[in-house]
Amino acid sequence: MNVRLTILLAVLLIVIGGLVGITQILRTGDNPDRGERLYRLNHQDLVGVNISLDEENIVFVRDSDEWFIKDETSGANVPVEENRWSGVPVLLGGPKVTENLTQIGEELEDLSVYGLDPPRGKIELIPAEGQPIEIQLGDLIPTENGYYAKIADFNVLYIMHNAWVDVMARLVTEPPVPLEGPEAPPEALVEEPDIPR
Repeated sequence: MNVRLTILLAVLLIVIGGLVGITQILRTGDNPDRGERLYRLNHQDLVGVNISLDEENIVFVRDSDEWFIKDETSGANVPVEENRWSGVPVLLGGPKVTENLTQIGEELEDLSVYGLDPPRGKIELIPAEGQPIEIQLGDLIPTENGYYAKIADFNVLYIMHNAWVDVMARLVTEPPVPLEGPEAPPEALVEEPDIPR
């Protein structure tokens, strides 16, 4: 066999082996950019979201491909304001956690220490098929950059980034309803050009 051909085959084998190794590392999750998720749910499978925060509650339902807020008094469906709502189902598909406290030895004996007995907030996700997922939200952590959280019926304690929790809380305190009346932004403001006279 030719020496050059042997060297070429050896180099090719090393390159292929390196590519396979990199692919395996990325697939197994050893990539630090792929953080642990609180849960995983295809956002397109969501048909309902119920968010409770302290004494306030809001229910979102999907009918066909449109999302609505369920009016609790009349039972009517109020369309959501698309600019504020459009990214929310994706955010609900599987939020990253900043830390799994159970993995590092945190014991879940008294959940009230974390604001989880009773929880300060709940987010119930209703998929088209399968069991609902209930996320329980607790107190702000001492560094104030996250909240304690867990999934109902599971004894695993996480820290959720406060930005994700704040977005969910804002859906309750400032529902994404379309503005009407004088507060609504005009459809389009077109300035007339200055014409010299």
